[in-house]
Amino acid sequence: MSYYESLAQKLKKLYLYMKDFPDQAPAYTIELIRHYATFIEMHFEDQNRNFMKWIKGEPCFYVHPKTKNKIEVKIGNDDEAIIRFLNFCWQLQHNIEIDDDELAYLAYIIARSNSNGEEC
Repeated sequence: MSYYESLAQKLKKLYLYMKDFPDQAPAYTIELIRHYATFIEMHFEDQNRNFMKWIKGEPCFYVHPKTKNKIEVKIGNDDEAIIRFLNFCWQLQHNIEIDDDELAYLAYIIARSNSNGEEC
C-alpha cells in the first residue's frame, strides 16, 4: 500500500498548495489532482468519494453492512490512515472478514491522525 500512501501524500500537498496559492498553481493542476484521485477511488471502489473528502479536509463515511447506519469518520492529515480506511471500506463492500488486529490498528492510526503528533 505504500505506493498509494505516497500518491495520497503528494496529492494532498498539491491540493493544499493550490488552495493557499491559487494564482501560482498551473492551470492543469486541478485536472491532475482529479485524474489521480479518480485512479485511487477506482482502485478501492470508493463509491462515497472519501478520498476527495479527505483531500478537502472533510469527514469521510461508510455505511455499516448490517445496520445500514452511516458512520462518519474524521481522518487527519495521514496518508496511511486514509489508504487503510479506503481498504477497510473495500473489504466491507466485498463482505471480507476483517481481522480484529487490523481493526484495532485502523482505529489507532485514525486517532493518531487527529492527535497533532501526540502519541495515542
